[in-house]
Amino acid sequence: MPRHKVTVSLAAAVLLAVAPVQAAWIAYQVGDTVNGNQAYGSPLGLDFDATARIAVLALGAFDHQRNGIVSPITVRLWQRTGTGSSATGTQIVAPGVPATVAGAIPLQAGYAFVTLASPLILEPGSYTISAEGYGAGDLNGNSNIGAVVPRQTDGGGGLLTFVQSRYGSGAGFPSSAGEWGSGANLVPGFSFVAPSFIFAAVPEPAAAALLALSLAALAPRRTRR
Repeated sequence: MPRHKVTVSLAAAVLLAVAPVQAAWIAYQVGDTVNGNQAYGSPLGLDFDATARIAVLALGAFDHQRNGIVSPITVRLWQRTGTGSSATGTQIVAPGVPATVAGAIPLQAGYAFVTLASPLILEPGSYTISAEGYGAGDLNGNSNIGAVVPRQTDGGGGLLTFVQSRYGSGAGFPSSAGEWGSGANLVPGFSFVAPSFIFAAVPEPAAAALLALSLAALAPRRTRR
């Protein structure tokens, strides 16, 4: 299964008024033939750790049968404390976050993505992404009850590590954690096919400043007459 990669231009305000084109990655991906296998409507979460600053560019929801999402799916981001079922989460609220995904949206790696109005910067730390609102018309995937393959994660060359999966029985942070599946159906940190996100690296301030100086040096100069 090839890895999906997209190219975006980060907002100048985010990168100290410098807007270079950056590679972006889709964190959770599925193959074009993957369908859902359950109508679970409560939150399904995926834990990940950011090892460096990243910019979240879009939040997405899995589109069963690739025919549009009938019921609105809510995708949330949480700042996570701890691991396992004792972990707690504080919801991240920002412009466009949480995101509502609905309708016919062109798919990337099996997911319908909603682009954020401006990138959301996540500092190094522990996080969870969750999705809720699936139902009979919009199934999600659960590796504990059947094969959901092929699927894979992409950490952007080490920017992310994938920890485990979790689910909840009602509103709020999904507290029950574990890992499910076996063989090819076991993908660490990716037991549920529901939420995903697109992210990019955030250049270090020194690198951004150096790039700005380089661009200034290359700019045409006016000469006095």
